[in-house]
Amino acid sequence: MRQTEKFIQEQKNVSMPKQRLRYDTPLAEVVKYAQKSCGMCGTCCTGNSFALEKEIDNILKGLNIKRDDISYFFNEGEVLGQKVYSFKKINTGKKKDACIFATSGDDYKTDCQIHEFKPSRCSTFVCKDTATSAWFYFNMLKDLNPSNLRELLSIMEADRRPNNVSPLHIPKKQYQALITIGDALDIPAKDYFVALNK
Repeated sequence: MRQTEKFIQEQKNVSMPKQRLRYDTPLAEVVKYAQKSCGMCGTCCTGNSFALEKEIDNILKGLNIKRDDISYFFNEGEVLGQKVYSFKKINTGKKKDACIFATSGDDYKTDCQIHEFKPSRCSTFVCKDTATSAWFYFNMLKDLNPSNLRELLSIMEADRRPNNVSPLHIPKKQYQALITIGDALDIPAKDYFVALNK
């Protein structure tokens, strides 16, 4: 068995720390939770990650990339009404293409060129726990309009990982809106969100 396959198999047996994420859990706590939960499998490096507008300058500075050269490394887009910069993909010769900043080695942590200044989407992602994705996207929302809530539920459904769903605890008002929209879209919002008892 190759070193990487052995490592991934070992990580499948890693138990998740007990954590109940709430919408208002501070970023630093979510990052700490993600670090404790991460199995270094590289799933996040092959996903569709991106940097927020407020994070892009830190990455460009860290990599010594000029703003004029941004299109070589990022695709501009929009998620939940916010401008984002998604990482371009490279063919690694493996099953999935990887983030342009992940080299083709077996250890994604040491091979990530932006590990020291990675964006919040990367630093909060836990492939074994959907609540971290729910936390990230819920906190990205600036406007809780029906269009954004529909997009949020669609993202969560696309991000679903079998047997690894733990819900994010959110205020009742937003929960009820998500349930209503989820029912209309046939997306089980109850799988991703739980109403707080306040």
